[in-house]
Amino acid sequence: TFVAAITLPLGDNHGDAAALELGNYMLGGGFLNSRLATRLRQKDGLSYGAGSFIGQSATDNRTTMGAYAICAPQNLAKVERGFKEEMARMLKDGFTDAEVADAKSGLLQGKRVSRSQDRELSGTLMSHLYVDRTMQWNKAYESRIKALTAADVNKVMNKYLNVADFSIIKAGDMSKVTQ
Repeated sequence: TFVAAITLPLGDNHGDAAALELGNYMLGGGFLNSRLATRLRQKDGLSYGAGSFIGQSATDNRTTMGAYAICAPQNLAKVERGFKEEMARMLKDGFTDAEVADAKSGLLQGKRVSRSQDRELSGTLMSHLYVDRTMQWNKAYESRIKALTAADVNKVMNKYLNVADFSIIKAGDMSKVTQ
């Protein structure tokens, strides 16, 4: 298992939160359409599954963002290199207008589907009660996502992310790995 994670100083109410979530979606949250899955699973054939995740706090200025890959132990070094190269490429070249348009559609559709599930909706409503929000907050947040451009997302990703700042954890049966 490969995991890379970082904690960032912004919560879900921050002006950059929507762009960071959309950037994460394109990096690895969109699963098979994402850059990490395309690189590590489909192109390089190193991982059984790869992606990224984001957790934005509603109660303080804290976001956890990370990436993961499940692979054979002998592929861990290559997976780490692939992760770092994809992060560097994303930060250098950015996302395209087409990627952002597709990602907005997929992310927003996922949020609609999530709200159609009773368990998800009740969890959201309970969380909103705790932080004194209504579903209008979700509507406003999703409007922010809809308004994002590739330039907006690229600016935010470069503002907060640096490959060297990620904590990296590798775990597995290393007894069969040759250096």
